[in-house]
Amino acid sequence: MENLNDERNRLWDEIHKIDSPTYHFREVLISSMLPVNGKGKRALDVGCGTGEHVCELLSREFYVDAIDPSPYAIEVTRERARKINAQFNAYVCGIEDFEGEKKYDFILVSEVLEHVKDDSSAVQKISDYLGAGGRAVLSVPHNMKLWSASDEASGHVRRYSKNELKEKLESAQLEILTLICYGFPFLQLLLQVRKLLTRKEGLRREEMLQKKVTEKRVGHFLFKILNYITLIDRLSLFPDKGVGLIALVEKQR
Repeated sequence: MENLNDERNRLWDEIHKIDSPTYHFREVLISSMLPVNGKGKRALDVGCGTGEHVCELLSREFYVDAIDPSPYAIEVTRERARKINAQFNAYVCGIEDFEGEKKYDFILVSEVLEHVKDDSSAVQKISDYLGAGGRAVLSVPHNMKLWSASDEASGHVRRYSKNELKEKLESAQLEILTLICYGFPFLQLLLQVRKLLTRKEGLRREEMLQKKVTEKRVGHFLFKILNYITLIDRLSLFPDKGVGLIALVEKQR
C-alpha cells in the first residue's frame, strides 16, 4: 500500500506546478526570512516536501539535513539537489522520530506542526536542536474557523490561533522576532469559496477539483491572475486576520 504521505506529496507537488496562490504567497514570505549567508553553518529542513527550500538553503552554502516522512518527497529532493551538484543528508522520518547528533544554526519548519498530534513536544525538540542564538522559521495554517475538507485531505490535526502559536514557541525558550498573519482579504476569500464548494461532497469533491485544476491550462492562467490580485494581501492591513502564520524565532542564549 502506498505511503499516505507519498500520495499527498504527489498531489500537492502537481498543484503547486500550476502555482497555487496561497503556496506562492507563503513561499515568498518564507524566502525573505531565510538567512542570506550560510557558509560554514548547518541547517535542518523539517518536512522538506519535494525540496524547494532545501535547494535554496544549499544555494546559500548551508550544510543541510532534510527530513520528511514521505520516501517520494525525499527522493525528489535528492534528485533536485543532484542537479545543483550539492551534497546533503536526507532522512525518511518525521520530527517525532528524528534523532540528530548535532546542533543547527537554522531550522525551517514549513506547514508541519499542524500534522503533529503532540506539537508542543515537537516545538521543544526543534528548540533543543537549535544552537544558542540559532534561528528558526515556522509556518502553520491559521484560524480553526477556516477548517475545511482541504484540511482533512491534507491530514491536519489543527489550525492555529496567533496566541496559541506564540505560547508554544515561548514555552520552548524561543524568542519571537517576527510573527506574521498573512492572507487577508483575498487568500481568505479563496479559501472560503473552496470550503463552500467542498461542503456537500466532502473529500471526493476536493480531490476532483484539485485534479481538474491540475489538468487544465485554464487553471494555470487563473492562478497567475490570482497571484497578482493577492499582492494586496502583502500590505497586512489586518494583522490578526488571514489564512496562515509565519514566525521567525531565535533560541534564547
